[in-house]
Amino acid sequence: QWMDAMSRQVLQTLMMAIGNTDLYLLATCRTTDNVFREELVQYLYRRQKAEVVTLSPFSKDETSNILRDKLPMFWAKGVTDEIYRRTEGNALVLMDLLDVIERDGEIPAYVPDRTGQVLALQLRDLTEDQIQLLQVISVFMNSADINEIRVLMRKDLMEIYDILESLQKRHMLREEVLGENLTYRFRHKAYQDYIYQNQSLGKRRLWHQMVAEYYESQKGTGSWFEFLPFIIYQYDKCGNTRKAEQY
Repeated sequence: QWMDAMSRQVLQTLMMAIGNTDLYLLATCRTTDNVFREELVQYLYRRQKAEVVTLSPFSKDETSNILRDKLPMFWAKGVTDEIYRRTEGNALVLMDLLDVIERDGEIPAYVPDRTGQVLALQLRDLTEDQIQLLQVISVFMNSADINEIRVLMRKDLMEIYDILESLQKRHMLREEVLGENLTYRFRHKAYQDYIYQNQSLGKRRLWHQMVAEYYESQKGTGSWFEFLPFIIYQYDKCGNTRKAEQY
């Protein structure tokens, strides 16, 4: 999964020279890693030197079964939805989270250390602009469109789109069509949680307040009532409970 082009060539050479008679090699790649699959897996697969096994994230039912088997006391409390929301069926994140719950006796508010270390490795090569854009999107409830992003990121529109595209190519964000708008969300909830938690509380509260005030400025528009749940969320997150309760 972490191979560069030269390492992939070495693996390909080994597989072609030795085959699958005396040596078995196990390699993993993301389903979105087209370069790995096209350059290596298909080449070996056509020559009957490799077998491809596709592994999908656990479904909610599968997550519930794993939780029931590993932590029956917590499963009985009906926390499957929360566990699935936090992990989205990702095997590493799920097992890491369950280990922490088993150790501490409660669902942690933070991303567990092992998951955080993996995510940190994937983020270390990003530019400051890419990190900032991820931080911006992390303060929104689910996703953000370009107008919402520009509330917090004062950059040229085309420059923002270039950064968004670069993060999509790295499989950190995904672009979705929502009505007439394009929205952007994290590919994995763990990314959002990790990015969000690794910002200062003061910065997060300021950004939540700015977003809440932006939503309030939409009064009188046809989409005003659609903003209400998000206004409540943003004011609650910035610590303005009076405003949150008012709405």
